[in-house]
Amino acid sequence: MIKKILYIAFKYEYGLKENGDALNKKAFYDTFETLDFKIEGVFFEDYEHSMLQQKILKKADTFKPDMIFFILQKEQIDFETLQILKDKKYFTVNFYGDDSWRFDNWSYKYANYFSAC
Repeated sequence: MIKKILYIAFKYEYGLKENGDALNKKAFYDTFETLDFKIEGVFFEDYEHSMLQQKILKKADTFKPDMIFFILQKEQIDFETLQILKDKKYFTVNFYGDDSWRFDNWSYKYANYFSAC
């Protein structure tokens, strides 16, 4: 049963604070919270790239989520980071929203690293 979720995505629309909360954050993070899941977030705009990878791995190991929920929109997460999570048997999900236009040149490269898409 999923009780604890580690959420990894943008906090703000397009990563810019002045744009306000990201639509996906409102739709997923806030809803998970409303539904009483224990949720913690790692947000792309809070870390530079290499620190983001380290933060995700450390947070996963300390929080021990039942699911790690990603919303990747470009190469925010390294394949190596995803492989480490996969090797540690974390249940990982990526939400590909409106993604048919880039499946053949981007999404398919990531899909096999996730437990579900």
